[in-house]
Amino acid sequence: MAALHPRALPPQNTHPINIPAYRSKHRQFLASLAGIHAARNTPLPPALTGIPNPAFDPLLSSWTLLDPSPTEPGSIRLAGRLVDLFKLWTTVHTAGGGAKFTQQGLWPSVLPVFDLPDTLPPPNSSQSVAEFLGQVYMAVVLPFEDVYRRNSREQQQRALQAAAQGALNPQQQQPFPSPIHPRVPSQPILPPVTSAQPSPQLSRQLSASAVPGTPQQSFTALPPVVDLNPGPPLLPYEANAPFDPDLESRKRKIEPEDEQKRTRQKTSGAPAGVLPQPSPSTPARGQPQRRKIEYVPTVREIGWGGRDVPAIAEEHARASTRRILRDLNEWGSIEVDALAMSVRSRIATELSYALTTLTILSTMRGANGNGFSASICPDLVDELLDLVADVALGGVEAELADAEEGEDAAEKITTHKELVNKVLEDGSRPFAALDRKQGAKPEELGHKQRPGDLVLAVMNILRNLSVFPENQEFLARHERALPYALRLCGLGRGLQPVSPALSLTDLVAVRRDTLYLLVNLAPHVRLASSLSATPSPTAARLAQRTFALVSSFLVDPFDAVTPLELLRQSDMVPGGPVHPPPALVDAALEVFTRLGQPDANRRVIARSVPLGWQRRLFEALVHRMPVAEPDFAVALRDHWLAYVAKVVMALYALAFLAPPRLKAALRADRTLDAARVLLRLVRRFTVAVPDALRGHARGSALRATEALRALDEEEDAFDGARSTAGPVLAFGVGYGEVGEDRVETGTGLLGGFQDEVVFEIMMAKDMENDMFKELDSLARVG
Repeated sequence: MAALHPRALPPQNTHPINIPAYRSKHRQFLASLAGIHAARNTPLPPALTGIPNPAFDPLLSSWTLLDPSPTEPGSIRLAGRLVDLFKLWTTVHTAGGGAKFTQQGLWPSVLPVFDLPDTLPPPNSSQSVAEFLGQVYMAVVLPFEDVYRRNSREQQQRALQAAAQGALNPQQQQPFPSPIHPRVPSQPILPPVTSAQPSPQLSRQLSASAVPGTPQQSFTALPPVVDLNPGPPLLPYEANAPFDPDLESRKRKIEPEDEQKRTRQKTSGAPAGVLPQPSPSTPARGQPQRRKIEYVPTVREIGWGGRDVPAIAEEHARASTRRILRDLNEWGSIEVDALAMSVRSRIATELSYALTTLTILSTMRGANGNGFSASICPDLVDELLDLVADVALGGVEAELADAEEGEDAAEKITTHKELVNKVLEDGSRPFAALDRKQGAKPEELGHKQRPGDLVLAVMNILRNLSVFPENQEFLARHERALPYALRLCGLGRGLQPVSPALSLTDLVAVRRDTLYLLVNLAPHVRLASSLSATPSPTAARLAQRTFALVSSFLVDPFDAVTPLELLRQSDMVPGGPVHPPPALVDAALEVFTRLGQPDANRRVIARSVPLGWQRRLFEALVHRMPVAEPDFAVALRDHWLAYVAKVVMALYALAFLAPPRLKAALRADRTLDAARVLLRLVRRFTVAVPDALRGHARGSALRATEALRALDEEEDAFDGARSTAGPVLAFGVGYGEVGEDRVETGTGLLGGFQDEVVFEIMMAKDMENDMFKELDSLARVG
């Protein structure tokens, strides 16, 4: 690059570079290149030249190996770089041409000009970039170079002939030769015809120049140009000069400056008839022309954001040929006692191995469909529960008792939606990640596991084990499995988990896992051995925690709506498939209906759960019942029909275990109007129901009638004296002859709807006898 140094350029030959002229030459070069190849019946792609060509057919084109740049016309992409064909031609043509480069093997010397690597990237790593670049030049640019050389020779001959004719007529010569203005030809590849006659000095200059044509010259079809200023021709790599601001500033500094600019002009005029003589050392210059400054933005090539995509693809190709992941059969023989010892050791690596192995074992099924049996290794379950007690429940019993007493006094249930909203609110605060929150990993643990992660892993294992029927009764009767799981679901003050090892996000996950654990274990849970047995404090605490957990998914006002509104909240698309009920809501109803079926469990729940909690859950369930006709249209679908059946069953269980004063309060609540809502469901599922769904709908209607009958009872369902007392039998009369024909009467809960009950529901087709008697008792007054 020594030729670009200011000292290497003569001051009289340095001119500012015209960027629009350079762009015009670039476009003329592409137009000439496209015309030459079109004449050869090998049209170039329009994406390369920027000139549309109807004759170009991409399916039959021989230029499929070229990769034109979508942003830079006249450039191709090679080895991740852009190669400008105009710059390539100026570089090669000035140095001798493509034939010389091919014969002498000079193509590698062109690579640094475009910052090209030596070889192509994978999968063509064996091919040389210089060889491919030479092939591109010889195929694309060489035809243009031949035409250009031929035109240059013809123009030189005309110039010499004109100079010889001027030497014969010296009187016609002017003191300064006039500039030559080429005439625009009709075809872009034809040389221009000059009309002026250059001087002998011009002829000597043209003969002394081996290659007169450079990209700095003014041309239409790239012919040689006549330069009236003496000096060496411009170098080929000046094609990059418009993009070199340092070169522009250096040329401006060394440009000759008129001395008249530096001297102050005289105000007095010159004498008449006297003309000022120009200085012999400096040429006369007119008014300096104003040049428009254009800023050419640098366009970054579209790439992959600095990622080496070929290297990534090559690594993927190598990874596909490697050994595949190990199968579970290659895990080897596992000793259960060794897993128990690994959990007991509390060593980080041993805990990771044991919990990972147990997670895999808890999801596997044998040949007969059975899974990992926890009943044959009770020590392993005990070790897992000991781990939970050590990392999450140490010293928490007193705080949990205080929290539960506060909840009992306030009769408030923290809903699942409130916890999720709290998590979102805390996470969306500015700099939330910098806050030190409960459940974060202590720094002193180092590389050991976070205690909350260990708790989540154990809960996942217990949940997976509860899926298999052979483990359900064992885990339900275990003295610590359900109590520990429900204790982890406890909440302290300020919506914070009672366990210090859990964060609020961990608490939401633990409560969800515990709910699904209860779905599998609820049919086998026995809170009391019999109806007359006194419940233990552990059973009462278990019933209260279970009721609070189930209610947290059901009593939120935003979710306690009719089936149609609940379906709208699930982003239902009009005309699309009907989504099933929310999974957590359906699981909570499943737990309560199964846990509240045995009378012994109902008695424990009635004695342990506060009345405020019972009433809030009853009101939420009534709000979930279908009311309008669109609600019933949704409720008669398969998934929603089961959902309504569970809601009605939960209402019946609550009405059965409620004490008399709570029943009276629910009957007197005109805002809730539970009797009217249940009666509407009984009528709709009895009278106006399709025949295909009559059997399923009649079951829900019968259970709703029983819920109304239980709500109409004025006595406690768990009163021992009432339950043991029976009718007085006469001599020779059996129990069935007296008890079955007795007419039962209540408070007349449906007395105001006798027309609807008697003439529509009771006279329906295929009415069951039990349901008929219940409706008759509800419609009678006194």
